[in-house]
Amino acid sequence: MNRTIICGLFLLLLISAVQGQDEGTAKNTGKLDETEGDYSKLLDGFGIWTLSDFREHEKVLDAKIGPDHSARETLGNYGNHRIRFIHRVGTGAPEFHTYFVDLWIVESGRGTLIVGGNLVDPKTLTGTEAGVRGDMTGSSIQGGERRVVSAGDVIHIPPKTPHQILVTKGEEITYLRIAIPSE
Repeated sequence: MNRTIICGLFLLLLISAVQGQDEGTAKNTGKLDETEGDYSKLLDGFGIWTLSDFREHEKVLDAKIGPDHSARETLGNYGNHRIRFIHRVGTGAPEFHTYFVDLWIVESGRGTLIVGGNLVDPKTLTGTEAGVRGDMTGSSIQGGERRVVSAGDVIHIPPKTPHQILVTKGEEITYLRIAIPSE
């Protein structure tokens, strides 16, 4: 199966969870509960998260907010892509990914997305993989488009595109971020 079909199927699964179709029996363990049937033929790496899982994760992350006004948890790391759950109570730093597409699915809350334009004062992020992946940040974005985003929205951000989420004081936003290699 090609990457587009796989990403499309994965996106449908995540949208179903966000829209409240909370009928799955699995948790974020990466495998189904094998007491419910013979799932031994499923590939390693299978994962499913329900809407109630997301709400529980959000409560946990709310207690772990850091200096950058956010907390995050990696739900799955599958070699060529990973899924993170991000909870923000304030504006995040601008981001730029050279080799990754960002696919976001907003689970709750709202914010203003700035996308496009130019990264002001760009600097390469450091860390285990960030510099190798061409991830950068800056002080702001100049000339980008602004879009209000809220629960249920799906956002596709191409590689080499500056982006930033602004969160008004007293508001918050929680979203899934799927980082997909562009090459």
